[in-house]
Amino acid sequence: MWRIGLFHVGLDHVPSSLEPLRETLKTLGYEEGKTVQFDWRKLARRERRRRRREDICRRRVDLIVAFENETVRAARAATAEIPIVMLHVTDPVSDGFVKSLNRPGGNVTGFAGLADLQKSA
Repeated sequence: MWRIGLFHVGLDHVPSSLEPLRETLKTLGYEEGKTVQFDWRKLARRERRRRRREDICRRRVDLIVAFENETVRAARAATAEIPIVMLHVTDPVSDGFVKSLNRPGGNVTGFAGLADLQKSA
């Protein structure tokens, strides 16, 4: 069974892209509880972030999905080996998460939150 670590900072909501992520994985043959397991970590409190990010790496997840800039920073601080998919970030190149959008390099890849920016405009 594949293990995916989910990092999110919000205590008051679930990321809007979580359900589409689950549905997409399901269409690809990855069904929660059968072929994939999600390990959810909310990183809202700074003093607990280090412990939670290190804990998820010790659990040997196969992939980390980091929702929003702050969790990408936390995931990058935790590991250079586990692949990290970023979602809802504003400018991954300027923030230093990737070298470029077409060739990210390292263990971080994903999507900039362009749809989120368009919604708020």
